Amino acid sequence: MRALPRMRWLLVVLGAIYAWTTPGEYVWSGWLAPTYEGISLGAAQMTRLLVIAASLQLLLTNMSRASIFAGLHALAYPLDWLGVSRNRMALRLTLTLEMMEKLLETRQPIKHLMHELQQPMDAHAERVVLLPVLPMSLMQQGLLLVQLLAIASMFWLGGFGAWA
Repeated sequence: MRALPRMRWLLVVLGAIYAWTTPGEYVWSGWLAPTYEGISLGAAQMTRLLVIAASLQLLLTNMSRASIFAGLHALAYPLDWLGVSRNRMALRLTLTLEMMEKLLETRQPIKHLMHELQQPMDAHAERVVLLPVLPMSLMQQGLLLVQLLAIASMFWLGGFGAWA
C-alpha cells in the first residue's frame, strides 16, 4: 500500500494507453471512445504491475540487504562464464541503492537535487564497501535446479504449441 500513491500516474497512463490504442469494440460511439478489449488488456497489465510491485515490496521488507545481494550474486554466477564480473555488478548495485536511499530519506526539492548533481565530485575519495557473499546450500542449489528445469520445460512445451 505504501508504493501505490507513487505508482498511481503510471497505472492511470498504462490503463489509458491500452484502453484507447487497442483495436476492438468501442464502449460508446464517438470520437474518443475506448474499447472493451483495451480496457480488459489494460486492467490485466495494471494487475500484473501491481503484483510485481507487491512481491518486490514483500521481498524488500522481509529480507535483509545482505541476503538480497548475496542472492543476486549467486544468481549472477553464469555471467562469469561470459566474462562479466558479477562482483563489479554487485558493487555498482550496492552503491546505486545506497545513493537512492540517501536521496529518498532527505526529501529535498528537485531544484536542490539538480544543484547537487551539477557539483563536481571528489574523484579520489575512497571508502570501504562490504559485500556479503553467502554460498548457496545444497538444498538451495537443488531448488534452483528444479526451477530452471521447470522454466526450460515450459519453453520447450510452448515451442511445440502444447499450451494452446
